[in-house]
Amino acid sequence: MTPELLKCRPKQILCPFCGEWHNLLDANDLAYYDSPSYTINLSNCYTVPPKCRINRYNVYFKNNNCYYSVNFMCDQANLSFDGHIPISSLIESEDEPIVTFSVAATTTNKVGDYYCYSCNYSKSCNLPKLGDECDNRNIIITFGFKFSKTDYDNFSTAGILSHKQSLQRQLLLFLKLEFERRQRSEQSLQGHEAILADKGKLEELQEYKEDLQRSEQSLQEHESILADKETQTQIKEEITM
Repeated sequence: MTPELLKCRPKQILCPFCGEWHNLLDANDLAYYDSPSYTINLSNCYTVPPKCRINRYNVYFKNNNCYYSVNFMCDQANLSFDGHIPISSLIESEDEPIVTFSVAATTTNKVGDYYCYSCNYSKSCNLPKLGDECDNRNIIITFGFKFSKTDYDNFSTAGILSHKQSLQRQLLLFLKLEFERRQRSEQSLQGHEAILADKGKLEELQEYKEDLQRSEQSLQEHESILADKETQTQIKEEITM
């Protein structure tokens, strides 16, 4: 995750107790939560009973690190843990405006469908599922924050990259459409040139026909003149005889 995302205000938080997203009311930007006295916390998960979340899940950011702690989770698991990871280790999603990070934790007792069957909340609790995905004790818990898409696109590395890719796709589409438009224009121009060429041929043919007609008329006139001369000659010969 880029530190620039600390300027953004999360809209939802991924709950470690039930594994679902919960709304964050009146949250500040992440940079505001910079010490154990100012943490972004989750204590309003109503999917699991209060006794399974006696203390809150807390996160804050300091010195380019993300600090997290869960003081108690589940009677069966009896799980408490804390730690920190570099902010750069938080994973930005390329598909959604969310960042997540996963941490390893070890429960006091085994958890899973078999070990938690008697609990009325085993179907809504996150721990049985996480336990069955591993050896039922050494689990991996994923935490996360969800932002508005506008903030995420403006500040996250993934969002900026996605925006650039979107612009590139738009540019490629524009170039493709422009290329097709030019092809159509060239084809249309070639069509007009062919039409003009055909018109030129028609004009030449028309002129040729007109020349033929004029030649025929001239020939007819000459023949008429010759015919008149022959007639006159015959008349003169008859008179002299």
